[in-house]
Amino acid sequence: MDREITLNGVVSAFQFVNPHPFVTITVESQNGSRQQWRGELDNRSELVGIGVTSGTFKAGDRVAVVGNPGRDKTPAVYVRRLDRPSDGLKYEQIGTTPTIQLPNKP
Repeated sequence: MDREITLNGVVSAFQFVNPHPFVTITVESQNGSRQQWRGELDNRSELVGIGVTSGTFKAGDRVAVVGNPGRDKTPAVYVRRLDRPSDGLKYEQIGTTPTIQLPNKP
């Protein structure tokens, strides 16, 4: 929890499962290689409580993620913040409580 990384990429999958949902992000490096990162979110029941659904994140969404990398060398991150600039969605894990700013729908 003492290290933080930032990833910019495209959502390839969102698994809205118990106990912790996962968002898979494809990150492209400067040399053009691609790597799949698995981002773990807070527990599903708390996410439901703040308005997250199985359709909140979709394949193709461009996102920026800030989080704590896994302990081993696998490309995994515990998501502390996730922004979707296209519509202003902002998810943040503050302490033990998640918050989300959902985009305004016209």
